[in-house]
Amino acid sequence: MDFQRMRNKINKIEYTDPGEMVDDIRRIFYNCQQYNMPTAPEYAAGQKMSRFFEKRLRELNIDQYLSRAAGKSPTKSPARGQKAGGRRK
Repeated sequence: MDFQRMRNKINKIEYTDPGEMVDDIRRIFYNCQQYNMPTAPEYAAGQKMSRFFEKRLRELNIDQYLSRAAGKSPTKSPARGQKAGGRRK
């Protein structure tokens, strides 16, 4: 997943709920950590963006709303299609 793919999905109205967008954004940050070395500027930028994004979700209570709307607990879990501790296929 990347921002261009997200843009395409938005333009094609492929997201059925906001939680799917949040999942894709989190997937981008996860991929950034997996595919860049910790010393790479992209790695640090991804971490910074992820922290900002999660902070804003908390401040706006969006993540809790999305969890309740989906009937899930608001705890963090691997993104859709992701097994704990592994990469998404």
